[in-house]
Amino acid sequence: MTSQLPNGTAPLLDNATSEQGQYLYCVIAGDDPLTFDVDGIGGAGDKVYSLPFDGLSAVVSASPEAEYDGTRRNLTAHMRVLETVMADHTIVPIRFGSVAPTPEAVNETLIKPQHETIRQVLSELEGRAEMGLKVFWMEGVLYAEVLAVRPDIAQLRDSLMGRSPDESYYERVKIGELLESAVTEKRAREAEELLNCIAPLAHRVKRLDALGEQMVLNVALLIDRSKIEALEEAIAKLDGTHAERLLFKLVGPTAPYNFVDLMPTP
Repeated sequence: MTSQLPNGTAPLLDNATSEQGQYLYCVIAGDDPLTFDVDGIGGAGDKVYSLPFDGLSAVVSASPEAEYDGTRRNLTAHMRVLETVMADHTIVPIRFGSVAPTPEAVNETLIKPQHETIRQVLSELEGRAEMGLKVFWMEGVLYAEVLAVRPDIAQLRDSLMGRSPDESYYERVKIGELLESAVTEKRAREAEELLNCIAPLAHRVKRLDALGEQMVLNVALLIDRSKIEALEEAIAKLDGTHAERLLFKLVGPTAPYNFVDLMPTP
């Protein structure tokens, strides 16, 4: 929930908060001083509010700390603020842990030197959000499918039965190399096939690193909010087609961190 303050007022301008650092969450469009119904990072119940500068507003909270560890508590508090602001505004998220020493420094190190860039990013993000998709092979599927189409690997594996690890060391190394190559090829092929089914729905697509051997696809999608339902339907269709072999995890909408890297300049 967002509340607009009386014209010309802002909560940070009292003596207590004006001497503190400002923890940075995101930038939104507008010149109105706002407060948000969510506690800031740090666990002290600090107010979250906007600092307007020349048509843009940084969303901040008073911060007595210069650094924040990436603990679950801190990350959750940061994301909770973004989710609250996102409910009513298009946001340009700021990198976690960014702190400006004073309210004036927010303008001097963040807004002023990147003003035009931020405006362009806001324009691109208008009406859009990030969706994250992770796809995994179900347990036992990956190697069963690889060996089904690679009889050479299966035969080499079977030839090791009854032989000691020392005796068959080089054959085992060879099997490992063949399997790694086959899995890499299989992942690339299947990921591309899946992506071809959903990428046309997205404004932008960012491929991310696979997290573990069982992951087929890890991708971030910048998508029009009006197309999120169509994306969910496309994923549901793929899930039905691959119900016995693939697990789909769709997360979002979230702040578009994979498409923005905003932070104060030195």
